[in-house]
Amino acid sequence: MGRIPSSKLAQKIVRSFIYVLCFLVILLGTWWSFFNGGHDFSVFHYAWSHIANARYLQIYTDSPDLFYYAPGFAWLFSWLGALSVTKALFVWDLFKWSGFAWFIYYFGRKWNRQFWIPALAIVLCARPILSDLMVGQFNSLMLFAALLALSEEGKSSVRIFSKWFLFSLAAFSKLVLLPILFLPFLSFLRKRQHGWALAGATAGILLIALLPLCSVSISELATLYAQWFQGILAKGIPLETGNQSLAAFVYRFFGEGELRSVFAPGLAQPMGLNWWSVSQLESFSKIWMAIGMFLSVGWIWIGVKKEITRSKEWIAVMIGLLVVPSHIAWKYFFVFSLPLWLMALKDGLDRKNERMLLLAAMFFVVNFSTNSFLSTAFASRFEAFSPLFFCHVLLLAWVARLALNSAKLRIKA
Repeated sequence: MGRIPSSKLAQKIVRSFIYVLCFLVILLGTWWSFFNGGHDFSVFHYAWSHIANARYLQIYTDSPDLFYYAPGFAWLFSWLGALSVTKALFVWDLFKWSGFAWFIYYFGRKWNRQFWIPALAIVLCARPILSDLMVGQFNSLMLFAALLALSEEGKSSVRIFSKWFLFSLAAFSKLVLLPILFLPFLSFLRKRQHGWALAGATAGILLIALLPLCSVSISELATLYAQWFQGILAKGIPLETGNQSLAAFVYRFFGEGELRSVFAPGLAQPMGLNWWSVSQLESFSKIWMAIGMFLSVGWIWIGVKKEITRSKEWIAVMIGLLVVPSHIAWKYFFVFSLPLWLMALKDGLDRKNERMLLLAAMFFVVNFSTNSFLSTAFASRFEAFSPLFFCHVLLLAWVARLALNSAKLRIKA
């Protein structure tokens, strides 16, 4: 992962190998989704099929697992509910393949057609991507919607409106993206900029929020929203090692947490220090969530003030901060780390210094700390330390520094 060999033939071989690895990561995740996974997608499809079959009020009460998405999300994709699960999953994965292709093309073109760099970033972030594909999650599509909206491509008012309209559909479907909507609002408030972005975001939110009124009454829609909010508020903090959030780490080690491993479902050993009570741990989780939200809004304010909101590094940090406040962060949640991996990789390749060693170390921690490479007992205990979260924080600090340094250089220029 260090310096690319100077020989042109060697360069072609290495870069071809990177493309093959990238393709295999996405292909393997897709294969798993059909033959060994697709659990989350089955929940989505169940809700979509309710709408397709006019069972509008059952999306939250009749589901194989909890459905945490907005009512409009079920209506928006109800056309997939009319298809079989296999056909719908095929279309869903096609959306994702298109997103990964756009990611490689967009950033590769920005960097003098070095498409192998974003392809290598996908390999570095393989484990979260594999997890997202395997369970059929929505997170990778949300990532691409956010990158598309924040990119500087398409300066015409129609394209800006369209991108933010699309993004707001994803943002309202799963509220984790909502902090990014402060960007057009603060830009318009401070400098009367991003007017078309604000209009597109507003139109998208109104559409997906009110879309169910095509089929249900206002009182029935209110019932659906009440059920949705009730489900969100009722979320606990899963202590399984698959939950890589900071809150889960604190619960596992400072409360009365148990080692509950996804690698060994029967393994449930006490491991907490029992220093904090349940109420103290819940208070910590709420405080940390507030801090995370403050960091996101603060980063937007810094970007607007320093006029760096089109910087690729600033965008990567903005998206990466979405992970920080969540008390539930399954492995697929860290697909939001992908832009951070990309910016850190580009910085390491440009500098050709010890930073590449740090990147390599994080790559091995994130991707090889599973029972596929380690013993089940060791992998379970190691994963209990939330390594994906702490590697994500290191990447955040790395890329945030790059963004702020570039802002200083622009000011001096």
